[in-house]
Amino acid sequence: MPLRRNSTLLTLFAGGLAPGTLDVASVAALGTTVTNDLSPDGFTWAAVRGSVVVDQYGKMVVYAQRYNGNTRQCYFVISNDSGGSWADNAGVVGGEAFLTRGNIVYDAARDCFHGLIMGIPSVGGVIYRRYSITRDGSNNITSIARVGGVSVVLDDAGGSDSNLLEFPTIIMPDANTVLAAWTIATTSPGGEIRCAKVDITSNADAGGTASNWVHIGVSSTTTIGVPPAVASYTIPFVQTSAKVPTYFSLLQLASGDLRWVYHNGAAPGAYATKRSVRNAAVTWNSFGSPVTLTNVQRAGTDTGYNLKAQLISQLSERAGVVFVGLATWKANATGDTWGVYVIAADDSLSTSVDVYSAGGAHSYAPTGDVAYDSTSGRIVVTYDQTTTVDGYIGLLSPTDLSTLQTFTAFESTADVDIPVIGSTRVGGRVLIIYRVAGSPPQIGKTARLTWG
Repeated sequence: MPLRRNSTLLTLFAGGLAPGTLDVASVAALGTTVTNDLSPDGFTWAAVRGSVVVDQYGKMVVYAQRYNGNTRQCYFVISNDSGGSWADNAGVVGGEAFLTRGNIVYDAARDCFHGLIMGIPSVGGVIYRRYSITRDGSNNITSIARVGGVSVVLDDAGGSDSNLLEFPTIIMPDANTVLAAWTIATTSPGGEIRCAKVDITSNADAGGTASNWVHIGVSSTTTIGVPPAVASYTIPFVQTSAKVPTYFSLLQLASGDLRWVYHNGAAPGAYATKRSVRNAAVTWNSFGSPVTLTNVQRAGTDTGYNLKAQLISQLSERAGVVFVGLATWKANATGDTWGVYVIAADDSLSTSVDVYSAGGAHSYAPTGDVAYDSTSGRIVVTYDQTTTVDGYIGLLSPTDLSTLQTFTAFESTADVDIPVIGSTRVGGRVLIIYRVAGSPPQIGKTARLTWG
């Protein structure tokens, strides 16, 4: 069992808030029926982004998975006051069943959500859905409902539960295009990232027809398994060495290019990056060469926590430069390590820094998140501490990764599991969302920190 320190939260800046610093965290449970009963996949992982989606009015939405006695169901959870209070969605009373996790993106032009949801292949696989929003006169969200008839299976891995589908990721590269990406692992063996896009210019419901989904600029053919149900698709990366999903994180850059950071699927393997160059309005037909960022096992004879490849952080950008958090085994003496890596605009590894090492131990979960805040010019970093399972937060310089605010506990009264940065700045605060670790059901909590 992890050790527990009887301590109060530490003030992050003694003597008042300086510009570009964070105050002591305000920690609270979300406090809803769903978020008091979460599964281990209750909140979307950091790499997938979208754990907390903020709309054009500053309202927040979480697509959460309720444990529900292990008959898991997914629900929308809503905050209309910048994360101060939360409520379960009134529009989907029973939740959405047979699902393992989901990712949503907000469509400001249509004031709706597009969702990519993962179920086991025998009951759907990779599913696209669209959701309508009902608001009051203050633009508060009063309910969210699935749009009837707009639900389609994009990939079911051949209907075989022996195949794995993971990491549903959905973005909008422009106001009229939805792009979906996911990973598959098969007994062929192998693993690959698959993606496709749909044009919704004249029909908001176009995504509900599989044949409307097409490749993003390169038409690919799988070499490891059954192809998806879409008209055509793109494979940014494939490996044929083992039945291991190629976990990834995706970001559209300000230039329009797509930045991919992924694990290469081997054991223990390496993290790599490549860029899809945008050649037309919504077409990416040029892929840069992959660049290795770091081996998972950097030294030593051990490998540590064996699911580190799942723990890639979200990606964030500063003028073409991308920041990402990665978990590695640094060496036998230092153990599982959480670090920040900087990818230059030319795709090369610019620099990196180790933020936390578990001291030779196999970490509970060497996880955290990384996000750049453009207003303060700071990189916000979170991580789990191994022995206490406390959550920590600090600020780094985007130019040299030097520490601008010392890492300090934002949560020390409960065990933190995957502290995702939901937003760096809504209502003048950083919002972190996480689950209390342990056997399910797990409780969902937030920590909010005000900027100086």
